Amino acid sequence: MHRLRLLFVFAAALAVTCASSVAHAQSITSSDPARTTAQSDPKRPDNQNPLGISYADCVADMTLQFAVQLSGFTGNASLQVWASLGSTCAADGDRGLAGGTAVCWSVNPGLVDPSDQTATVNVRVQDLVGWQSTTPIPSPATPATKGAEACTAQPSYAAVPMFINFLAIDGSENAVGTLYQYSIQTDMVGPPAPEVCESVGDTVYNLTWTPNSDSDTVGYGVYIDPIPGQEPDGGRVDAGSIVLCPDAADEADGGGCSTLTIGSLPPDSGSCGSTVSDVACNDSRLVGSIAPSSDAGAPAVSDDGGEGGVVEQGPGGISTVSTVYLYKPTSATSGVTIDDKSVGSYSITGLVDYVTYTVVVAAVDGMGNIGPPSSEVCDYPAPVADFWTVYEGDGGGKGGYCALETVGVGGPSLAGVAGFLVVAAVVRRRRKRGALANRS
Repeated sequence: MHRLRLLFVFAAALAVTCASSVAHAQSITSSDPARTTAQSDPKRPDNQNPLGISYADCVADMTLQFAVQLSGFTGNASLQVWASLGSTCAADGDRGLAGGTAVCWSVNPGLVDPSDQTATVNVRVQDLVGWQSTTPIPSPATPATKGAEACTAQPSYAAVPMFINFLAIDGSENAVGTLYQYSIQTDMVGPPAPEVCESVGDTVYNLTWTPNSDSDTVGYGVYIDPIPGQEPDGGRVDAGSIVLCPDAADEADGGGCSTLTIGSLPPDSGSCGSTVSDVACNDSRLVGSIAPSSDAGAPAVSDDGGEGGVVEQGPGGISTVSTVYLYKPTSATSGVTIDDKSVGSYSITGLVDYVTYTVVVAAVDGMGNIGPPSSEVCDYPAPVADFWTVYEGDGGGKGGYCALETVGVGGPSLAGVAGFLVVAAVVRRRRKRGALANRS
């Protein structure tokens, strides 16, 4: 009977102990964090992954604010927050302890001796993304604060998933209880630049390029300078002048001839990249980008991107071209003119003939990152009229030149002069290009 009583007392004590242990098991829960920056509204549109981390979020020094629910914490446990590219960071070695090689980095010193409560835990984006390409990760005892250099740490333009791990850590630096892991998509590199070709016509500028194969490209931004409707005065191309004479006799003695200014040359048939017309492309307002530190100077990066094979493309980056030159954006914050990654052509209409425009195209990804701009193309729109169409329409025949002579009273035919100017300008442009080719 005595033994039975002792057994009962032992069982009761064991039950109390177990119940106490269960009651004090640490658990951590949370939900999507609030996002704070110096901006009034840092959230992106719904179609640009507003819960992910972009380059703009990083340079704005965004902070993620987690409302964390804590329960079961005892006096010797603390809350610590660690980031990784996949690990839960619960294993001591993953945090650089017990002789292990760290694959996690601290992003918050944590809370010491937390009681049951709702705690606000801040994680700076720059501290989160800054260590992703660092090997080895530095000592966890002194987590370093990262700066803006963290925003170029991404190794290529492929998005990088990251994990923020909330751990209960006991006095022996062991993870205990139930952890909370929050996954977040980070992408701070825009897609590679397309190679753009152009052709022009009457008040129109036509662009073509090969659609980007990067899987998260969502569209393209078209940038143009000068901004349509804000063309500068006196900005038209001037090809010089030409002497017109009513007939051969006047041409011989110079009588009756007049000097007319040719307002422009006809447009180029088209060009790609920086191969341009008579006016060289050198518009510093439409050039400039920031490359990832690991991609700087690299000829290409690999991207399997779900396209069914590895695709080699030039390195991505972030455009530094002002969005003031963005042509007809789909919204104030989209960064895109065309919201379809499969599109490879676009026409800018309603331009001013004989004004030289510089144009670049940049791809935009699903996080809102605007990639590096393409090489510039520059040309000017102009009417393209067939000489003989103008000539015959003015009553001339292909066997003579009466359209360039005086018809009735009042001087030379304007339509004939216009046709002659086109031909003369074409000849002049070809000669000019030939001379430039010989110099080079």
